[in-house]
Amino acid sequence: MVAGEEKRMRFHKGDRVRISQLGLTKFLYPKRLDRRGIIVGPGLEYPHTIRVKWDGFKDTDALSEEFVELISEPARSLRCAGEGRER
Repeated sequence: MVAGEEKRMRFHKGDRVRISQLGLTKFLYPKRLDRRGIIVGPGLEYPHTIRVKWDGFKDTDALSEEFVELISEPARSLRCAGEGRER
């Protein structure tokens, strides 16, 4: 990555994901086929990698963003903007 170049991700922190069709062809372990998780951030070494915390596991996996697909949009908190807060 060139200095000053922003790393662009298709996914954002907090997005819910599952293994994509391409990911299914790459993973040989049946235990991973129905995994769902949450994006916790970008991968640390390579561009276009993400870190995912799978449901039921405490550690994260770093993998290519091509191996996962979005399940649903994350619930955005309105508290940051001060809206929706009861007083």
